[in-house]
Amino acid sequence: MRSPLPSRTFKLKIGDILHMKREHPCGSRRWRVWKLGLDVGIECLGCGRRVKVRREKLERRIKRVISPPDGNMTPLSTSPASHPDPL
Repeated sequence: MRSPLPSRTFKLKIGDILHMKREHPCGSRRWRVWKLGLDVGIECLGCGRRVKVRREKLERRIKRVISPPDGNMTPLSTSPASHPDPL
């Protein structure tokens, strides 16, 4: 009887950069985490496409996780429209 393969569990945080095994159609392999939970929200760093993927499916597709240094996370959006002026 075979022993089950060791599970690869990643400690993901919002802002982490994921290097995937396969390329996105735009040619990029790098994605940024923007939502955590049962489904993980990721954004392609090549074209900006946002998708939600089941955690177990995502963990099979990750090659490595690149965590930004603490306190130096870059915002997901820097456009003025995403930060309206207070009234």
